[in-house]
Formats: sequence, C-alpha cells, structure tokens
Amino acid sequence: MRLQHLPLHLNIMDRTAWIAVTLCAIGMGICFYFMNTQQPVPLPQGAAPLEQQADADESGTTDAPDAPAPEQPEIDPGAPELLNTIKTDNVEWVFTNKGGGISEAHLLPGLYVGDHQYVINNSPKGAIGALSTGAGVIDNAVYELKSTEGQDPVIYAGVLENGLVVEKTFTLNKSSAGSGYLWDLKVTLSNSSDAGKKEDIYLYTGNTSTVHSADLIKPSVGWNADDDIDSWNVGSFKSKGFLGFGSRGSNPADLVKSGTHSSWQWMGLFNQFYTTLLSPRDITKTESASYWVEYFEAPESGTPVGKTANFSRLHMAVGPGLVGIDAGKTTDINYELYVGPRSHNILEAVDAESKDQGRAANREDIMFYGWFGIVSRFLMSTLTFLERYVGSWGLAIVILTICIRTVIWPLHAKSHRTMKRMALLAPKMQELKEKYPDNPQKMQQETMKLYRDFGVSPVGGCLPMFLQFPIFLGYYRMLQSAVELRGQGFLWAPDLSVPDTVATISGIDINPLPLVMTVTMFIQMKMTPKSTDANVQAQQRMFMFMPFVFLFICYNFASALALYWTVQNIFGIGQTLIMKRMPEPTLEKRAPREAIAAPGQPAKKKKPKPPRPGG
Repeated sequence: MRLQHLPLHLNIMDRTAWIAVTLCAIGMGICFYFMNTQQPVPLPQGAAPLEQQADADESGTTDAPDAPAPEQPEIDPGAPELLNTIKTDNVEWVFTNKGGGISEAHLLPGLYVGDHQYVINNSPKGAIGALSTGAGVIDNAVYELKSTEGQDPVIYAGVLENGLVVEKTFTLNKSSAGSGYLWDLKVTLSNSSDAGKKEDIYLYTGNTSTVHSADLIKPSVGWNADDDIDSWNVGSFKSKGFLGFGSRGSNPADLVKSGTHSSWQWMGLFNQFYTTLLSPRDITKTESASYWVEYFEAPESGTPVGKTANFSRLHMAVGPGLVGIDAGKTTDINYELYVGPRSHNILEAVDAESKDQGRAANREDIMFYGWFGIVSRFLMSTLTFLERYVGSWGLAIVILTICIRTVIWPLHAKSHRTMKRMALLAPKMQELKEKYPDNPQKMQQETMKLYRDFGVSPVGGCLPMFLQFPIFLGYYRMLQSAVELRGQGFLWAPDLSVPDTVATISGIDINPLPLVMTVTMFIQMKMTPKSTDANVQAQQRMFMFMPFVFLFICYNFASALALYWTVQNIFGIGQTLIMKRMPEPTLEKRAPREAIAAPGQPAKKKKPKPPRPGG
C-alpha cells in the first residue's frame, strides 16, 4: 500500500468500534471455514493396520501355568438382546449383551444437558466397547454377563470366530473429577488352544451426530497422537462438487479413513457439546494404535415413521491392531473410556487427577480452542467462577463482557484520541496531495515528516484494536463450545446454547437477541463522526451493511453469542457518549530535538563519533 493512501484508511479507523467488529467478523469467518472445511485430509503414513506380535512384557501376556485357563462361556448365538442398566447421578448407562458394551449413555436432565436427557450413541451400529476386526466391521455377537445385573463392575465374556476367549470388564471410575463419566475398560484375550492365534483388535467407540441443526461444530473425530493434535469433521469424508455442490460420498472409498499412530494419548468422537474418548490407561509407556473412521448417514432414534431426514454421522474404532497370542497365553488391553460432556471444566479436572496417577491425560485438548486457547481457557474458568456467585450463566456472560471491555478501555481511549489527532491532520495531508500530485516519493517523505513533527503515529489508532483481537476470538471460541450453557435460560431465552426463538411466523423463527444486536450495532455506527472525504463517505455507506451481515451470521447461532455481541455494543455506545464529553485533543507541532533544552541553556551538540579501529 502506498503511503499516500494512508489518510483514507486512517480516517476509516476513526470508527473505533467498527474496527473491532470487522476484526471479529474476519476471525469468525476464518474459524467457521477451518471448522467446516470440505478438503480431504491426507492420511497418515502407514495406513494399513499395525502388525505386531504381542510381547509378554509390554502387553501383559502370561503363560497358562501361571494363570488358570479361562472358563469357556456358554453362549447361545440366537439369544435375545438383554439390557443391563447402571444408573449414576448424571448418567443412565444401558449395557447390552450384543457386542458386550454400552448400547447407549443417557445423560440425565441437569447441568450440561438441560431439561431433556441427551443420548450418546443413539441410532447405534454397535455398542461402545464392542470389538472390531476392521473398518466398518463391528462385533454384535451375543456375550454372557458374568457380573451381577445392575451393579458395577460390568463383565461380559464371549468367543471370537477364531476361538479366542474375550472378557471385558467395565469399572466405573469413582473419582470426583470423573463425575461418573469415566470408565476403566480392561479387555482380556485368552488362547486356550494348542496353536498360536492372530487377530486385528479394535475397540468400537460408537457414533456421533449433531446436537442441533444449527451447530457451529459438526460431528468430528479428534486425536492427540504422534505429537499432533488435530481433527477431521464430516466434510473431510465427503467430496462435494464445484463450489460445494454435487453428490456426497459418490466413491465409497472416500467415506473411510484408517491408519496407525506410533504413540497416542487419546482418540475420540465429538460434536459441539459431547464426546466419547478412548485413551491408553498407562501413559508411562509408549503405545501404538491403529484406527478406522467411517462416515454414514442415519436418522435420529425415535424419528417418527414417514420422516426420511438423515443426519451426517461418524463412527470409529481404535486399538492395538494385529495382536498375536501364543498357545496357552493371555493378554490384557487396558484403556480409559470417557463418555460425557465436552466440558473444559470436567476434562481439565480429569486430566489433573489422571496425571497424578500416571494414567491417560490431556483430554482437555478435545476442546480445540485454537490459536488463542490460553485466552479461551482463562475466560471459561472466569465465567464458571462468576456463575458460582451470581447463579446465572447469562448474567455471568454479561458481567464478564463488561469486565473485559472495562479492562481494555484504556486501549480504546488511546486509539480514539490518536484517531482524532489523525483527523486534525487531514487538511495538511490534503495540502500535500495537492502540492505533490505527480511526485509520490516526495509526498511520502513529507507525509512521514508531518507525522514526526506533530508526534502522531499512523498505526497508533489501529494497533490497540489488534491487541484486542485475541480476546474477542478467544471469547467467541469459548462460548461456541460451552456445554455448561445447555438448558440455561436468561431473560426470554430458555436455552443459551440454541437460538432464542420466541415465535414462528409463516415458517420463520423470530429470534429477538440477534435483532437487538443488529439495532445496537447500527446505533453505534450512527454515533461515529462522519468524514468530509468523499471516498471515505462511500466506504462508510458500505460499512452500514455490516449489522445486516452479522444478523445473517448470528441469527440461528447460539443465543449466548448474540448476548455477548449485544452487551459489548451497548457498552460501546456508552463509551462513545463518555468520550464525546471529554476535551478534544489538540494538534501541536513539536520542537526539534536540538531545540529542547533548559531555559537559557544552549542546546547540546552531538559529539563526533570516533573512528572505528582497523582502518
């Protein structure tokens, strides 16, 4: 950008509030793009399942003489499905003998859920914890319940087709940090035959879909493995034609991804508010993991007959890959299974306790807060702290927003004052344009001299806005994933995690908060001073469409986001009114450095520099 164009852009920067709004809009667009990108992600190296012989020291394999031979379970392949329910304070766990695992997890009404229960692994293809021997292949064979019905731990036993005896033990972790969402899962594979056996072993983690049709975060799979934290969403599995139009999943091979990790801390499925995470229990030793992830579509469970709407889903399995067990030996696979809210507060507490015990950790990274994660974590902790005292998440958002705007007020005031001084320089800048119309280089030199003479920084009004950008983006990323807001009402909004719809007219939802946000944004724009520059006036008219762009973006998003924007707009209006009452800045030409000295004292002369040695 040429320097002679600076006055145009700097006059635009006089609209302090709109610089912040524009930056946040760009940040929201970037986030929305990366969260919903449709570009396929390259598969990791070694896409084939990991082939490895089970080692006695690393896998827990033991000789038959040291351990009693497992009792062969008596299983009727044609037996009906039998459900076994374990109820805790927060979850009703429904186990099934089909696959020997968790058929569904019913999160009970209350914090993290709202007034109605939420079901994880609804419309299942298999039970969480079921074995898998390859992509899309899920063990739904009948298992025998070896424990007392309705009590923890839950033990299922079965036999694989190749004769391996399987025993799965689900033990509910009693720690307060786990909040009843964390299970210890031990899988014992026994080979009582006279020959060695090999089998691909994965543990199925169920499936995930959207919570609401307007979710900002689509169903995804994430991992912390090979020193990398990353994710794929449903768009990574479906090719859409030009500009996103076209059939999805025309090639079945595009719907499955598989690979291996040489080391891992967790892998799992998640949507905007809930997650299922599988982790190796012992983090003191390095474990490898093979996995597969598949895209499919299915209706929600309980969909009325005649309704054909399908939802995009992902399901996956992860495990040691190819396991070899010698004759008469047994091997154990130990994992931790978290099924519950995708909550920063819960996962942070679980991680802290797990690390103290040398168990799986760092599951809090499933929040994927992004570049400014440290800001999002701090704001989430502060928001939780405020809610404990005021008893309302909506009021806590209002207080936190006001606190943030108050803290950054000095930046706004400095920016506002600098831009007003720049406006006072506008006539002199125009004189330079008229004086050097055909000599851009000379005009640039004189412009810089003008800035120095009057002590005005050309970026002084813009820089404070950029310093606020991490706060705005971190706040946005925190609010969009805050499961704590589910079912939490404020004013007329019954649930801050969904749009605040109060009525539907001719099929159009009426959401008041985004409308109030738009009105306050428009008022804030109208309060900004108008420029006399014709070019700037043209751009100001273009910026008048900004509130309507934000209305379109936020109309069907979580009402917590609209509440945040509305509060900060109202605060900005009040801030503008206060600043208008403050004395106007003056523009004074600074004396040259040589002339700055005490009265009656001659100005100091610069000493000549001594010659450098060495000629």
